[in-house]
Amino acid sequence: MSLNFSSTNTRYDIESIAKALGKASPSGSGYACLCPAHDDHNPSLSISLGNDGKLLLKCFAGCSFENILQTLHHQNLLPDSSYNTLSAPQASNKNTRQTGQGSGPQSSPLPVVKKTLKEQYKAIIPVPEEAPAFCESTCEGYNKKFACHPSAIYPYYTADGGIAQYMVRWDGILQKDGTTKKETRPYVYVQNDKGRKFWISMGMPALYPLYNLPEILKRSGDTVLVVEGEKTAERVKSLFPEYVVTTSMYGGKSPHQTDWSPLKGRNIVICADFDEVGQQYGDTVYQLCEGKSIHSLPIQKIAKDLLGIMDIPPGYDLADAIEDGLKEVLDPNTCLDHYLFPYMRQIDKEAQSLPKNFRFDDRQNVQFMVKEKNKETGEWEEKWKFLCSYLVVTHCMRDGKSDDWARILKILDQDGVQKELRMPMSLLAGDGSVLKEKLLSLGVILNFAATHILKQYIGLCQPKARARAFDKTGWDGNCYILSEHKIYSPDDKNSQKKERLILNIEGYTSTFEQKGTLKEWQQTLGNYAIGNSRIQFSIIAALAAPLLRVFDEDNFGIHYFGSSSIGKSITLQVANSIWGKKVHTWRTTDNAAESLARSSNDGLLILDELSQVGADAADALAYMLGNGSGKARANKKGEARPISEFRLIFLSSGEIGLESKLSESKGRKKIKAGQTVRFIEIPADAGKGMGVFENIHGFDHPGKFAEVLKEASLQYRGSLIDAWLGLITENQETVVSQIKDLRQRWIYDHPPLKKEGQVERVRLKMALLAAVGEYAVTNGLLPWQDGEPSRICRQILEAWLTRTMDKES
Repeated sequence: MSLNFSSTNTRYDIESIAKALGKASPSGSGYACLCPAHDDHNPSLSISLGNDGKLLLKCFAGCSFENILQTLHHQNLLPDSSYNTLSAPQASNKNTRQTGQGSGPQSSPLPVVKKTLKEQYKAIIPVPEEAPAFCESTCEGYNKKFACHPSAIYPYYTADGGIAQYMVRWDGILQKDGTTKKETRPYVYVQNDKGRKFWISMGMPALYPLYNLPEILKRSGDTVLVVEGEKTAERVKSLFPEYVVTTSMYGGKSPHQTDWSPLKGRNIVICADFDEVGQQYGDTVYQLCEGKSIHSLPIQKIAKDLLGIMDIPPGYDLADAIEDGLKEVLDPNTCLDHYLFPYMRQIDKEAQSLPKNFRFDDRQNVQFMVKEKNKETGEWEEKWKFLCSYLVVTHCMRDGKSDDWARILKILDQDGVQKELRMPMSLLAGDGSVLKEKLLSLGVILNFAATHILKQYIGLCQPKARARAFDKTGWDGNCYILSEHKIYSPDDKNSQKKERLILNIEGYTSTFEQKGTLKEWQQTLGNYAIGNSRIQFSIIAALAAPLLRVFDEDNFGIHYFGSSSIGKSITLQVANSIWGKKVHTWRTTDNAAESLARSSNDGLLILDELSQVGADAADALAYMLGNGSGKARANKKGEARPISEFRLIFLSSGEIGLESKLSESKGRKKIKAGQTVRFIEIPADAGKGMGVFENIHGFDHPGKFAEVLKEASLQYRGSLIDAWLGLITENQETVVSQIKDLRQRWIYDHPPLKKEGQVERVRLKMALLAAVGEYAVTNGLLPWQDGEPSRICRQILEAWLTRTMDKES
């Protein structure tokens, strides 16, 4: 958060500063709030104004005035001009009146120090064996402040079993009003800029490891029980030995800064504290852990059913239940499965609105109400009967024309694994056997005698949430759809639309992957591409793909051909790192090829190894991709389906070109008119004796350089297209206008090399690519010199023309 100050007369709004730091509350003539100079969780900073207007800062945890000052400045909470009006309270005389003179607070014209506390001290993880042993006396400062010794010291380990950090807990800290409280503080082993190593109360860098991490990894087949806080985790271990018990550092305060990846694909049980923070903690863990199955162990049900506690206090947890006698009432043969329920987020609970005469039971099964006549009394009575295991309708879905209505069902199978079914409303027609078959295959338990009730239940559910199905990626008005979870809008960059989007492409699975940052991509692949024309050209083509439709350009492909083992595939892999998708091969079916094209619409499609496909199939696929439309097909009723249409750039490689490939067919096919323009063949060998490379940037040999590029392409993916799509959707009118100007300038600066229609069409495509590249350089997305994309596109155009003229001669 940044605060605005007058540049001529510094005035401190201490209330705003305190609120910006967090947990602010009035204290004396000022405020108490969280100290920014250490990992504070309970307000330890006093902030106030002296009689002369000077800002007074005091951290009761021991942070120096300089550290507090530098951190406030680093967070933009203090102006640069404020350093002559800041004061540090003096400890020499507690009764000194704070006037800014004599032995009171002194003016502190301190230099601006940019580093934060964590930047001053580098955490050493894991803690080396020669480090001083961590013990109670290590925390002597806090022991004196709290007037008690730690009640527990909890170690956090790395995956290899080394110490990462300690969390220290103090209980029974006496307050002025006679009450007691608890405090926790993190401790890490650090090194300062002078090389001195020591323990300090400071948090380690995120992401934090899970508590009991080595045991989680060792017992990979056991269910993981997630609780809130180390104290609870330790108390629960012996009571439920069948579980691996864990928690996150700082409990419910920072689950987002925890590395939950070790729980991916595991069976998980969440037992959060009984309060709002506990509910939020459980919901966050549910979202982050990506478990195979996720259940809830409600502490309120344990307290009521086993301990008879009806009035459960806020914050009640498993440790409290153990203190209240849970261990004594648990039978050795008691199975917790009876108390486990499919985890339900609060937002999902609130969103559920079931039709009349339907409800969930305690185990989230769906029940329906019937009226039965009591044989003894003759009166009609209402009874609830089982319909199916957990099944809820979350969205009403339709296509872009408001046809083909469907429902999105969320279900839990018999292992507690959450699944989703996109069910056409047409499945409710007839006897419902197709619907039953699908639900049973997904693990839903059904009441076979109530199929008609099941159809009624799904049909009557009318959730407010809407979803719209699309049959391809790319532009939808002024928004760009990259994947179901990645939508770019001029109104809210990288935001999801108000309604959910579904990509309804047969055989489609989202393969978009974003790893690493844009800066990391630029420092590795972006820089390594410099001086390598084929790689640079592939990068430019990848960025140009979303703009074909905007500039009304036809589809086209770029095919690198040449002998084996010269790096052709590397040019494709580097381009693919921009889009973060899969590299496909030419060997595919017609249906699969259309699905690939629609899932790459207004984007880039990469096809490797032309040699893997037959001549006829290569001809058909190249024609389909260049033409931008699929085959005419019929639906199940024999009616004509709409023909698939798409616009894209495709990159390809192979030892031979398309014309040579077609000559392998029985009829020795010839390349079709216009195909040479839509299938631009470029010699992969750059002519420097290093295959596709012209500059290997100091590496020993081209093979080593290729390995580095391949590894970086896997490590840094998707960040460039993320930034690029954000830029062109947020400022589309400006982007298009400037690229048009750059394109015209390139056309003017690079007159035709040959007066021929096909050559001119390729030249105009190169002009668009050059303009896109120059715009990306100007806006800081490509780490190249101005003019570099223009030179590259000219070089590639010349290589293509030379190849074309050689064939003609």
